[in-house]
Amino acid sequence: MEENKAQKEKKKAAEWYLWLFLSPLLTVFTAYIIFIFAWRLTDAFLNPRGHGYIGYGNPAARLALLISILGSALWHLILLIPALDKESIFVSWHGKQALLLAGVRTAVPLVFVGFFGMDGLILSILLLIVIWLFGTLWGQGEARQGKCSLAGWFGKAEEIMHPEPAAGSAVQDSLNQISAPLLEIIRYSPEKSDRDKALADLRASLPLGSRLVRPFFYRRSGLSVIPASDSRIEALLKLIRSSPDRQLREKALLSLTDWGLVDIL
Repeated sequence: MEENKAQKEKKKAAEWYLWLFLSPLLTVFTAYIIFIFAWRLTDAFLNPRGHGYIGYGNPAARLALLISILGSALWHLILLIPALDKESIFVSWHGKQALLLAGVRTAVPLVFVGFFGMDGLILSILLLIVIWLFGTLWGQGEARQGKCSLAGWFGKAEEIMHPEPAAGSAVQDSLNQISAPLLEIIRYSPEKSDRDKALADLRASLPLGSRLVRPFFYRRSGLSVIPASDSRIEALLKLIRSSPDRQLREKALLSLTDWGLVDIL
């Protein structure tokens, strides 16, 4: 139940970044419309004797462009919806992070146009394309992984963590007491008969369908032995034990299964 809730929250947070992918379709068009009207007003106000030209030397055009950038950025206020989400602190933090990305995308053209006028617009567009693509993919990727850098920067990363659902602690403790000494025998006993007996006892003690990676591995052909210290196996085991990505863990386990290195107990 808890796992389903966590997955739904991750999906919901990631979906809000789709707005950052699609928003340029609205912001660019809106900025163009606002600029046309704003330039006429600012030009009439700053150049009462006649219309100026749209270029670096025309302060009316620069002011109109700044107004159009700020006006079109109001579309991003839609991200206040996830940022103020009261049901999920995870979605809320990602809403704030998406707003931060939107703020950066607004600040870049404001700075370039403010310093370089109309000529700075082209430079800012090139940088905006990079921020639009990689920034949005970064935020969406973090949402899917259950992370949020913004929360981490404010020291709130632990508040949004989704712990892996654990089995009942009493049952788990009981299994650990039984399996720990048996695993020691399987791993370190020099006598094959002792290892086989311990493995049989371990199978009998664990729930049906449990999976165990063998300490000494045989290929399915039975013709060769893969030692437990094999670098490929160690890399896969490290993924299974430590990777936060569930899909990577499952792929690593499937690789061991394909090699005949996993027993169904």
